[in-house]
Amino acid sequence: MQRSSTKPLRLPVSEAALDVLLDYIYTDECDKLNNADVDTLTEVLFMTDQFLQDRLSTMAAEAMIRHICMRNVVEILMLSSSSNAYHLKEACMEYISINLPFMLENRYE
Repeated sequence: MQRSSTKPLRLPVSEAALDVLLDYIYTDECDKLNNADVDTLTEVLFMTDQFLQDRLSTMAAEAMIRHICMRNVVEILMLSSSSNAYHLKEACMEYISINLPFMLENRYE
């Protein structure tokens, strides 16, 4: 009989993002998205594409919309394109179009 050695499993995602995914899988809800930061939501969006969790992807995109600001709108727009989050992409485009004059004024600062 062989002895089994247990080693911790290393995953390429944060504990917070994995916690959101597991919470959703087991409860079909995810209140943890409301308190998640942009980095965690970014990881969740990529994981939802990998694990084909469309509803969680929509929920994460809606949570991400609340974090859109001048500092991160371009990054979130690029993220939305690569993660097929069309609702998030539309929200970013709307934010940019509403704030375009202000964004152009501060372009070189």
